[in-house]
Amino acid sequence: MKIYAGSNNFVPANTSAGKLIHSGPGKIRVILASASTGTGTITFYDNTAASGTVLLALYPSSMGGIFAEYPQLTPLVFTTGLTVVTSQYAACHVVTEF
Repeated sequence: MKIYAGSNNFVPANTSAGKLIHSGPGKIRVILASASTGTGTITFYDNTAASGTVLLALYPSSMGGIFAEYPQLTPLVFTTGLTVVTSQYAACHVVTEF
């Protein structure tokens, strides 16, 4: 398996159409999320588009970001692909393994 945290794994704010992080199976290892104003929404889909099975929804606020780590024994697994949608104020960086 390969751990990847490159520039494609950064999802800027307001990606309502979704950003494809990876096509095919893999695992989420770490998520760093923040919001610039108020509370944002970040939705992770097990798909190559911004639809289908929701893996996770995060709601970071401007008062504090979110750091989520998924250890080797309990990873957040996706099978089809990983697409991330962010609201107007939220952004995130995802470390994946595939």
